[in-house]
Amino acid sequence: MPVHLEQTGKSDALVCPVKVIDLAPLKETVSRFVDFDRLKRRNEGLIHDNSSDTPRLIMTSTDIQRGEAVVFDNNRTDIERDQIIACVGFPFYGISWTKIADRYLWDGSLLSNTPLGGNRCISRIR
Repeated sequence: MPVHLEQTGKSDALVCPVKVIDLAPLKETVSRFVDFDRLKRRNEGLIHDNSSDTPRLIMTSTDIQRGEAVVFDNNRTDIERDQIIACVGFPFYGISWTKIADRYLWDGSLLSNTPLGGNRCISRIR
């Protein structure tokens, strides 16, 4: 487990050491301005080409416990607000992770710009 993560008394919970930014306003804004029904039409098989006015949305977050990329693609799954929020979490600015399905997620760039991704590279070399 990365040193900047602290486990609580519960074995399945982590505590973010510093929470500077309140995500409630961002969650409200995303809920208000993102048309989730429009994004869902791709996953339901109603869109078969790229000429549609329904956008394709692909976002990447980082599973901070496993050091793995987690990709949200509306061609494969319904996009929800918390998935968007998970892709903007960034520890160095006090933006907390988002827990989705027992995974703690932060911005996808953390995988390639921090030691979270380094362990995978080292194990491939050996």
